[in-house]
Amino acid sequence: MAQAAIRHIRRQGFGTIVSIASVSAFLGVPNSTIYSALKGAVVSFTRTLAAEVGPEGIRVNATAPGSVHTGGSATLHARRPSGGGRTRRRSRGRQARGGRRRRAVVGVGTERPS
Repeated sequence: MAQAAIRHIRRQGFGTIVSIASVSAFLGVPNSTIYSALKGAVVSFTRTLAAEVGPEGIRVNATAPGSVHTGGSATLHARRPSGGGRTRRRSRGRQARGGRRRRAVVGVGTERPS
């Protein structure tokens, strides 16, 4: 997918690739070994791709949201006593919603370079 995006960005003359990572890539989250490892791979992929295509003026960034409310996260937290302790680590004491994450990604991805 990134290769196709890069071809398009090169033709267009500008563009940004935004990867979705997770704070789980940086924190030890119990019972999330595979998820955390995969999100760590997203961070590494993003850094490497940025090093490869950055000199061409193609921006490559990642966003690493914390806990985001989805159907899957609701099920996960229901199985953990007191939400798995995550509520204490959230600055506002609640999960983010997907719409806020989308707006952040769209904002980063649509800024035209100066």
